[in-house]
Amino acid sequence: MAEVCPGVGLVYRDRLARLPRRLGFDPTPEALAASREAVEADLAEYAQGARAWINTGVELAQDILAADGNPPENDGHGDELRAAGVDEIAEQMEICAEVDDAAQMRAALRRYATGLRAYAQRRKKERPPALTELQRLAEGLADWLGSADPANIVDSSTGLLNRNEAERQLQACLKRDKPFCLLLIEWTEARSVAPHFGRSGTDQILKALGDHLIALVRPRDVVYRWGQDQLAVILECTREVVVTRSLKISGSLSSNYSAVVDGVTWKVDAKTAVAVIEHHANEALPDFIQRIDTALKPDAQPVV
Repeated sequence: MAEVCPGVGLVYRDRLARLPRRLGFDPTPEALAASREAVEADLAEYAQGARAWINTGVELAQDILAADGNPPENDGHGDELRAAGVDEIAEQMEICAEVDDAAQMRAALRRYATGLRAYAQRRKKERPPALTELQRLAEGLADWLGSADPANIVDSSTGLLNRNEAERQLQACLKRDKPFCLLLIEWTEARSVAPHFGRSGTDQILKALGDHLIALVRPRDVVYRWGQDQLAVILECTREVVVTRSLKISGSLSSNYSAVVDGVTWKVDAKTAVAVIEHHANEALPDFIQRIDTALKPDAQPVV
């Protein structure tokens, strides 16, 4: 799933890979039935998302071919404008050639340069609409191809899905029109780590926190790297349910972790702060994200 359509499949890969753990803890007929329903739902969502992604690329390619196959007609107006621009620049060049004084020469050259820039700007504006549209479509196709690159979805330091992907999943939650919250977890003592530990060492501790968090949430829940020292989980349920679970998760995450830096194993006592941010009805995504980013600020009001 991740190889065929990385932009969609990486989330479902992580969910399906953790299903055996769920069944191992609760090997009952009820758990098996629930897991089967979850797999079927994930496959249906993946198929829909992958189809939409592929169709977007196909449509862009078709639009590019259509635009490329219809060259713009030249009505002669562009030729007149180009001729006028060239005459203007030629006149300024003649003025430069007749000036002997150095100061006047510099002033004339500045006027000449200004004329060249103005001509270039006019040419840019006079570009045929079909070419402008073709460029827009080409840029759209490049963005579409970029969305298939795992490097744009996965945080290279921790291997977790990154913030861009988290925001995309939040947008998908809005479309489903169901209650959801974001569980934000911050390693509060990251700045107190010794300088020689380095950013790479602190990233390894954050990765260990993320791996531990994955084991504490449901197989369907995905862990993201939200900020430099922050993790996030999107939970499609009410705030009351998430708050109850968050208190247990916070206590379990605050523990000793180790990381290998330059061949030396360092032990770090990691303390975490947790916030539950519930999405409000009809709240725009930028407003929701702003509340998330301020939830664990030093002067923020407690939200859990």
